[in-house]
Amino acid sequence: MISAIAMMVAYSWFLLGAKFYECNQPTGSAISDVLLVIKTAVLKRNLRHATTPEQLFQNYKGVTHIEPRISWLRWLDKAPIVIEEENRPDKNCTVAQVKEVKFLLAMVPMWTTFLTYSLVYATGSTFFLEQASNINDGFRFTVFYILVAVTRFAIESLCDFPFRKTGNEMNGQLIRQVRIGVGMAFSVICCIFAWKNAVHWPYLVKKYTEPSLHIDIFSLTPQFIFLGIMKGLSEGGLRSFFRSQVSESLENYGPPFGECVIGIGKFLSLLCILIFGSWFGQDIDSSRLDNYYAMLTLLSFVNLQIYWLVAYWYVDDQFSPELDCEALTEGAKDSIEPLVLRSFSDQMPNKLQYFSVLTKRTLSFSDKMPNNPPYFSVFRRRTRSFPGPARPITPNRLDDVQEQENEQILDLKIFDCEHRDVL
Repeated sequence: MISAIAMMVAYSWFLLGAKFYECNQPTGSAISDVLLVIKTAVLKRNLRHATTPEQLFQNYKGVTHIEPRISWLRWLDKAPIVIEEENRPDKNCTVAQVKEVKFLLAMVPMWTTFLTYSLVYATGSTFFLEQASNINDGFRFTVFYILVAVTRFAIESLCDFPFRKTGNEMNGQLIRQVRIGVGMAFSVICCIFAWKNAVHWPYLVKKYTEPSLHIDIFSLTPQFIFLGIMKGLSEGGLRSFFRSQVSESLENYGPPFGECVIGIGKFLSLLCILIFGSWFGQDIDSSRLDNYYAMLTLLSFVNLQIYWLVAYWYVDDQFSPELDCEALTEGAKDSIEPLVLRSFSDQMPNKLQYFSVLTKRTLSFSDKMPNNPPYFSVFRRRTRSFPGPARPITPNRLDDVQEQENEQILDLKIFDCEHRDVL
């Protein structure tokens, strides 16, 4: 009653300040874009796949098969197909939107491998604690909760710190996959230790009237420790792997999706209990948890092999989290080009370049004039021009190219000598 009154008072207080709250117009979410792409692809399912880049809406890269190129996601490539009578942005999906959705749905095989992992996860918060309660009712089980939480936090910190140091030097994708795989290997070890403790319990029940006096509750400590290691490696690795695959707009959905998969696995644990109901009695003494743990050990081992096959599938270059260097270079050129004055680089021998896109700094004619400073900068306020820039070469003036080149090189040398101090 007191709790209900307190909630009513809090809710009334909340309503009193309603007129002072700032209300912003919803801008939508990334999930709405995902649903839009799927809906559009379903509506256009009867269309043929695009054969030319012009058939796809906002196809800046000129592709006909959108990455990642997965056969069972090929149907999504129909979403950006332009229909003449519906050639409007609100009726079409862009190629970029379809690419984001395909990378998101490509996570399904990875999530599937976490279903068996979720069975062990659910067992750790149910039967593990029932075992401890059956051994000693007066024991404070928060000790085991704290042990799992501390172990998980320590393992995540130890894994994240070296990854930040070596992630740029080593293959980050491989590190994430190995981290998840090692975590699933520890799920097998956790089940083995749990089975070892459970298989000894029926023998004590038959031999002693009070079997709890002949076993130490801290004998369960290893399985709780391995449970924390399993969580720290696998779940942390899954979040990192998810962020490396999806776009920035979907990164925040990694934990909810992961919790959803683990929740499905917990429901599957109920199904397993119904299927193997003969192993479970009214209490721990009349149950055969050792058989259940042996079954989990076998399933976890098989799931570990399946995981490595799935991880090998993600080794493909199209799942690499590296930046799209081609697109980045093109964007950099487009942004720098308006700020650089046109010169006679096409007429110079070996087609020397005046600037570098990757380093974003100006280069000079080091081969002809060593130790000279750059002749111009890509920044607008510091731009310097050459006297008398050359006009573009045309077919009618090819015979004068050599003469113009010599004159411009001479002007350049004279200008450099006169203004060396200024530059």
